[in-house]
Parts: sequence; C-alpha cells; structure tokens
Amino acid sequence: MSQLENRAGDDQRVPASAAALAGGGLIPFAAGAVGLWFADPAGFDAIANALVAYGAVILSFMGAIHWGVSLTLRPSPSGIRFAQSVIPALMGWAATLVPLVVALPTLIVGFILVFAWDLGAVRDGLVPPWYRTMRTVLTAAVSILLLIALGAAAV
Repeated sequence: MSQLENRAGDDQRVPASAAALAGGGLIPFAAGAVGLWFADPAGFDAIANALVAYGAVILSFMGAIHWGVSLTLRPSPSGIRFAQSVIPALMGWAATLVPLVVALPTLIVGFILVFAWDLGAVRDGLVPPWYRTMRTVLTAAVSILLLIALGAAAV
C-alpha cells in the first residue's frame, strides 16, 4: 500500500513525523516561558525578544499553511481565504513591535484565531482529519506557555 492511500482508521492518527516535528517546535516556547521566570535582569529582554520572534515566525508559518491550501483550490478561493493566511503574519509582526505584555496576548489571540480557521479547514476537507488533533494539542500548549511567559512579564 502506498503512502498516499488512506487506510481505515489512519485518517485520525497524527503521522509520527508530524507529531515529532510539531512537538519539537514547542521547545523554544517552553524554553522562553521558563527562561523568563529565571532570567537575570540582563538576560530577560534577550529571552523575551527571542520568544516573541519565534512566536511571530510560527504564527506566520501557520498562516502560510492556509495560503498553500488555498493555492490548491479550484476554482480559485475567495479573497477571504487568502486574507486569513496573511493576517497571522501581520499579527506576528505587530507583536514584535509592542511591549511584551501586549505582544504575548497578541500572539495568543493569533494562535487561537488560526486554530479556528484550522478547524474550518478540517470541516471543509481541505486538510486531513488528524490535523484537528494535532492543532488542538499544539494550540493549547502554545497558549499555556505564552500565558506562563506573560506571568513572568507581569511580575
């Protein structure tokens, strides 16, 4: 059976490679969130900047997934689908320009917004059903880690 063929029951299971890479992508979020709590004053800003920059890059990546999906649609999708793919990058960029106590909630809102669009893409059959499972776990983890970082920023 080729990799392109769907086996019964496999459509809900996150592929091991996707799970491993996505899970590894949480490491910088965790390192930044924990690092902010233990950083000395001299290192705090560097950790904060790295965390926000990484969050902005990943948020942009999440939007780009929707751009790629939109490119495959025939007839061409509405401008709304393309706008949904660009908004996360703009939110991520904006997060790099504001104070940390504004940047972190901006990123959280961005990730939750993209998650809502991800659920729509699963519902519409544009991405595989397992994507919902993966994105649910990742959105929850990233949101919690950014909230932990926000706690450190507010202290």
